[in-house]
Amino acid sequence: MKRNLISCALTFLFLSAGCDQQDAVRSNGGPEHAQITMNDEDGTLAPKPPVMLGVSMVPSGPIMQKHLGVDGDESTMIIAVGEDTPASRSGLELWDVIVNVNGSSAASPSSIRTILRASTPGDVIDLGVLRGTQTITIEVTLAEAEHERMIPLPVGTDGT
Repeated sequence: MKRNLISCALTFLFLSAGCDQQDAVRSNGGPEHAQITMNDEDGTLAPKPPVMLGVSMVPSGPIMQKHLGVDGDESTMIIAVGEDTPASRSGLELWDVIVNVNGSSAASPSSIRTILRASTPGDVIDLGVLRGTQTITIEVTLAEAEHERMIPLPVGTDGT
């Protein structure tokens, strides 16, 4: 039971974040910031994100750091890719490890959610992805969030 709770706590169907880092996103001319509203009336859930990437992710952690040589605290492992999402359309795959975002090595799940929270539909992010033994760059064009497909995060979750 404890293992399932930990797994559920770490798995997020779609990436979302909570701070404003407009300079971390390459904009395609959309509005500067999307309108963000609370998920529920009592404010216990994080604001709904304006965009979605379409993956479940977890920190890479010490095992991946030891075996792959990545920074386990500043990289993210993809554990699921949603169908017909920006992630699937851009070529992200199960078990890819994100090691940088727009050239920054801050690629933890909370860092990625922070960047996404500051994005608008149509923005493009570049993900440095370790796939096997090679690092490739994948360009992802973000889409408007489909909130009914997303798992809401509690307020206080890293990146919200």
